[in-house]
Amino acid sequence: MEEQKTIDLHNKQNEQGSSREDAPKKFLFIDDSEAWLSAMRRAFFNNPGVKFAECHSVDEAINAINTHKPDVVFLDHNLSEYGDDGLTIVDRIAGTGAHIYSTTSDSFVAEEYKKRGIEHVRKRDFEGFKRIISEKGGSKNI
Repeated sequence: MEEQKTIDLHNKQNEQGSSREDAPKKFLFIDDSEAWLSAMRRAFFNNPGVKFAECHSVDEAINAINTHKPDVVFLDHNLSEYGDDGLTIVDRIAGTGAHIYSTTSDSFVAEEYKKRGIEHVRKRDFEGFKRIISEKGGSKNI
């Protein structure tokens, strides 16, 4: 079985009494493509003021969302050869407060996310990711 790499979103500042407003924003990337996650790591994971994490499956993502309460989630649709998909995650995490963006390239599937109030960003749109991370994370250094 393939070992999953997940970066812990836990924020040590919160343990020391800082308010959630002062804490770095948490971003979760959910995708089963190691190549895409690697590109995201190189582009964004070293940005000060924000915390990044990644998940590779539906179960791992739901656990991370419920445990670590990310502010923003970037969510792929096709997550495994077993038919798991991002809509399953959306339906199971309703009410968590995370701002979710679909990264699907399928326009029909993107419409299904839109019906659920989920915004879209294209996977190859690094400028779009930079804009979202800057706006939601409050960082101007991306």
